[in-house]
Amino acid sequence: MKNIVVFMQNRDFLGAQIVHIPLLKELKKLYPNSKLIIFSPNEISSILLDLNLIDEIKIEKSKFSTMLVYIRCKASLTVNLRKSSLFINAMIAFTNFCEKIGFKSLISSLLFTKVELYDTQVYRAQNYLNLLGKRLELESIPKQKRILIIPGAGGDNKIWGINNYLELANILTTNYHYKVCFLLGKKESQFQDQIDKSFEIYYDKNIVDVQEIVQSSSIVIANDCGPSHFAQISDVKTIILFSNENGRVEGTLKEWFNSNNQKVFLVGDKYQSINSIKVDDVLKKVVEFL
Repeated sequence: MKNIVVFMQNRDFLGAQIVHIPLLKELKKLYPNSKLIIFSPNEISSILLDLNLIDEIKIEKSKFSTMLVYIRCKASLTVNLRKSSLFINAMIAFTNFCEKIGFKSLISSLLFTKVELYDTQVYRAQNYLNLLGKRLELESIPKQKRILIIPGAGGDNKIWGINNYLELANILTTNYHYKVCFLLGKKESQFQDQIDKSFEIYYDKNIVDVQEIVQSSSIVIANDCGPSHFAQISDVKTIILFSNENGRVEGTLKEWFNSNNQKVFLVGDKYQSINSIKVDDVLKKVVEFL
């Protein structure tokens, strides 16, 4: 069995892991009889093992141990997503003489089999797929008549107030025949007491359940958060709320929003809280989808 190695981008948060999924699935499709191994410095990358997308994960502890483990893998194909890492690019170039692909750098341009320009103007998942010459295809699974609200996010500035979401949920429940549910992680545990018992709450679910809940929903309404990327890489109708408190949301949208006719975004006022987004504006987008 041949080994395929992927050096993951090293951002330590959930969304950054999920946007790797289309690339990993494409590699599995192209090389069904190979063993897919990822290298990552972050334990959170283990979710990809839980999701049965990879065969093995190597958690990087040091440069020396990474090199030794990589050499032992005897990779027939290496995919490097770390364009700026001089060490990783050099290690791959000089210790492996099989197929190597990655983003364009001085070393990779000279010694890799294939390189592509790193494109900050497209959704991250598509940027990674560019290395294989593939387009992002939205995953499709059967839908339930459910509107899923994801009110949490990694940074407090990204969180549209829970009272806004509750007002929206009450309007949707009153006027439309859809089940409205909330997806909460441990960080949002305090929201449980604020959410009316008539709404179902999915709390602290494992990553396999989170994927299924998100992708089987008819509509997902979320902040710019990790689980929202399960919706972005699937055919779920998605509304994502972005903060523009720093005045630089345009760059975020290009790399972290999958622009297509099943996805829409709303942005808070420049240099203002994300709560400058009005409930009526979000409701209008939901109604358009309904």
